[in-house]
Amino acid sequence: MRRVEALTLLALVRTADDSFLDAIGVLQRALDDVPADTAGLRAPMSVMLSWLQLNVGRPVAAAASAEDAVTAAEQLGCRVC
Repeated sequence: MRRVEALTLLALVRTADDSFLDAIGVLQRALDDVPADTAGLRAPMSVMLSWLQLNVGRPVAAAASAEDAVTAAEQLGCRVC
């Protein structure tokens, strides 16, 4: 789990440096390492990934990541209207 946390922080640093493509790659690696039963981590990471993808002109990928975020949020009991 520490690796996921470290990669997520690195993605934030890359985002702050305006290295959105690097941040996307790092965040995708982090999401690959997140256990399926940890929706509490997956939801915010997927939201961030969606935002990054949208900002680099990847609207289809952004929509898919947003759907992943919604799915994870619903697993936590959050209702999305």
